[in-house]
Amino acid sequence: QDDGTYGFNTDGFGAVHAVCDALELGDENQNGFEIAGVKVTVLGVGPAARAAMAALKMHGAQVSVWNRTAERATAAAKRFEVKPWQVGPVDVVFSTLPPHSDIPDDVVEAARASAVVIDANYGPRASLAERLGRPVLDGLGMLKASALASFRIFSMPRMERIVDEDHDLTPWVTP
Repeated sequence: QDDGTYGFNTDGFGAVHAVCDALELGDENQNGFEIAGVKVTVLGVGPAARAAMAALKMHGAQVSVWNRTAERATAAAKRFEVKPWQVGPVDVVFSTLPPHSDIPDDVVEAARASAVVIDANYGPRASLAERLGRPVLDGLGMLKASALASFRIFSMPRMERIVDEDHDLTPWVTP
C-alpha cells in the first residue's frame, strides 16, 4: 500500500448480498444491507470464509464459524471476533467448504434444520444439497455480486478515491 498498490477482495460483498437475497432482506440498491441480528454460521475458514465473516459481521450479522479442524475454527473466531458455532440451527448456514467435504452428522442435521443454506460453490461443484438432502442455494448469486463489486471498483474514474482513511470499501461498492 505504501507504494500505491492496492488489492481488493469482493467475496465479502458477494456473501452479504447472497444472504440478503436468500432472506429477502433489503435491496442493496435502495435500502442497504439489512442483516443486523441475523444468525449466520460460516462453514470453513479459507479465504472466502474469512471475507464472508468480516463482511457479515460488519453489516451486523451474528456470525459464528465451524471448521473440520476445531483449532482453526477457534483461531478464526478469535481473529474475526465471532463465536465458534455451538452446533444447532441458525438463520443461515453459509458453506465455503470444498465440494464433497466430509461433514459430521451433527453438522449435517443442524444445517438441515436451519432456515437457509448457501453453498458458495456453484454449478457442478455445488454438492452440499446432495449431502444434506434438502434444497441449498448455490454460490452463483455470490459470484454475480462479487463480479459487480469488482466492476464498480475498477470502472471508477478516480481510483484514489476508492480507499478512504479506514479502507472501508462499502460506500464504493454499493451505489
